[in-house]
Amino acid sequence: MARDKQPYEKMRNYTETEGCILITTEEEYLNGNAETKLKFKCKCGNIFEAKLGNFRNSKKQCPDCSAKQAGLKQRLTITDLHNYIKDLDNGTILLSDNYKTNNEKLLFKCRCGNIFSCSWSNFARNQNKCSICNKKPNKWSIEKLKELLNTKDGNGCELLSNTPIISYSQKLEFKCACGNIFYRKLDSFLVGDKQCYECVKKAKSSKLKADINHIREYVKKYGCTLLSNQYENNKTKLTLQCKCGNTFITHWNTIRFGKHQCNDCGMKLKSGANNVRWKGGITPLNRQLRSSKEYKHWREQVYKRDNYTCQCCGDSKGHNLESHHIENFSENEGLRFDIDNGITLCDKCHNPNQYGSFHYVYGTHNNTREQLEEYIENKKLDNCKEN
Repeated sequence: MARDKQPYEKMRNYTETEGCILITTEEEYLNGNAETKLKFKCKCGNIFEAKLGNFRNSKKQCPDCSAKQAGLKQRLTITDLHNYIKDLDNGTILLSDNYKTNNEKLLFKCRCGNIFSCSWSNFARNQNKCSICNKKPNKWSIEKLKELLNTKDGNGCELLSNTPIISYSQKLEFKCACGNIFYRKLDSFLVGDKQCYECVKKAKSSKLKADINHIREYVKKYGCTLLSNQYENNKTKLTLQCKCGNTFITHWNTIRFGKHQCNDCGMKLKSGANNVRWKGGITPLNRQLRSSKEYKHWREQVYKRDNYTCQCCGDSKGHNLESHHIENFSENEGLRFDIDNGITLCDKCHNPNQYGSFHYVYGTHNNTREQLEEYIENKKLDNCKEN
């Protein structure tokens, strides 16, 4: 529940006890609410605005007085910073000549000689922000690294750098066993390959590369025969003969990752009971036949023979053509894929949901050639009457 507003005089007396004077008039004070900003005169003479709640809690002075109270008058100087670093006695030197705020970047020189930038607040908290000295301690020296390279683990490399090793992230110059000069960070060299990038690339490719005899024996395990006699790399096309007798072309990578048969055999492995979505053969026979390769080939041949044009109305704009079985599909098994038993019709002339189409007039069962001829003839008469 909201607290009742204090009387104007009582509020004015309260502000005076805090060292301020309420300038807002009584009328503005009574008509305002909790979000209304009131005008006050600070004890220093500055005029400032504040909400009543903020004034009660903390804001009982102007921004200038608040800044002075926050301690900005006692702000550190560049001399104070130099004296602070001198007392640390850790070898760090302040290079900057100007200082304004704690978040301003200053230049320092570490005892290791590295020059780094850091804000005074971060430096005072950690005393040293040198990227080299803050890394894990280095246990390696030039002599110790050369001893390693003289063993078998050195892989025949030679260290060319003579500068002292400061950190694990320091780049060093090496000479590979093949004669190439390469640069690598100390930590990468110790845990990685101790050779140049060209030698690393050759070593990896030799492990993965297969020869023609290896590929021939590999495909033989899956009943295939390799017909190609040459192999260079993974981009080389290989000709194989499947166990079913079909020939197909593929690449070695494709064979390695599972293609051990032609496309027809591959489809058989993914269809029927071998498919993860197999539900026991619930697809109707009519749907299976109309989704088969034979049906798709028959339909394409009918379109091609009829020049992709409806034989009833002459529509040839495309994307609306359908193949129609002249003699009924379900009762004439021997004519299902006979091209002479097909004809091209458009959606308007064939779809049973379209008013006036063939199947709308004669239905979808027991259709005959006589019905089709009668429908086309009536369609032509209707077109003549319209013209």
